[in-house]
Amino acid sequence: MPWNRQRSVALVTIGITLAVVVVFPFADSYRYSTDVRLSDTLRGPGITDVLTTKGDFDAFQQVLNTVEYVHSHGFTRGTQLAGSLLFWVPRLMWPNKPEATGILVAEDQGYEFLNLSLPLWGELYIDGGFPLIFAGFLFYGAVVNRLDEWYMVDRVKSVPSFAMVFVPIFAPYEFFLLRGCLMPALASLMPILLCFFVNTTRARDQSLEGMHPALPRPSSAGGPIT
Repeated sequence: MPWNRQRSVALVTIGITLAVVVVFPFADSYRYSTDVRLSDTLRGPGITDVLTTKGDFDAFQQVLNTVEYVHSHGFTRGTQLAGSLLFWVPRLMWPNKPEATGILVAEDQGYEFLNLSLPLWGELYIDGGFPLIFAGFLFYGAVVNRLDEWYMVDRVKSVPSFAMVFVPIFAPYEFFLLRGCLMPALASLMPILLCFFVNTTRARDQSLEGMHPALPRPSSAGGPIT
């Protein structure tokens, strides 16, 4: 059977799922110490225990915490989204600037450990419920689709562009962006985006200058300067 793109997508999806469920729980075994034996790690808590107790897999519970927060306090009506988009505003200038939403709902639950995530659908739900989730993901899908179209067009043209550099980086970064929290995700993404935009714009201009060299300037007599 000939190889096709659908089969590639299916295999990549299965591979990523297995990596997240099987490999990722044990990937940080040497994070805090190198004095760790792999056999002890494998004999430790099973995958089920890791998925339900380890902080790296907090997304589902954090969504539930968000629903509980809304039931107790109501929607934040765009406050959290504004705080994430305006992450660059110092708290000295904005004393009531919202905390990252993951921290907000974790504090509401009385957690001591606050470095927790919150998926994008939780970020949208806390601000405006299901209507905002629907509108937000329509917008997100439109933006990602346009980036993909720009990338494919510029790839065919072989012209240096922002999309050619940014899209391959943004594709894996979406794991962080969708998992959240949104505030630190945007704070890390914006410098990358700005750096790529400035440098690819300069590279594109230089490439176009090379393709269309400047014509000789006319002299005062009307002929070209020799």
